[in-house]
Amino acid sequence: MSLAWGMTATPETGNANCRAPQKVVQAAHQFEAVLLNTLLGSLEKSMAKAPGASAEDSGTDYSYMGTQALASLLGDRGALGVAAMITKKLGRCG
Repeated sequence: MSLAWGMTATPETGNANCRAPQKVVQAAHQFEAVLLNTLLGSLEKSMAKAPGASAEDSGTDYSYMGTQALASLLGDRGALGVAAMITKKLGRCG
């Protein structure tokens, strides 16, 4: 929900009176997406080295793009709750 002067209500913080700047909310979600991309990328690499995994399938550009898309989607939705914590602290909500 957009408000005046670039402020956004943040329902994920659980405080109806909490308003954080839109830039803080966007940066928090982007940070969560980068964190998820790192975690999922490490998981993807370790699973590629698992017994029975084909060497031809590991490291393809498509799997990397899929990991990035998944991380971006999960970060935008606040899957880990990291974005909500950052928004709460930086938005003076807590």
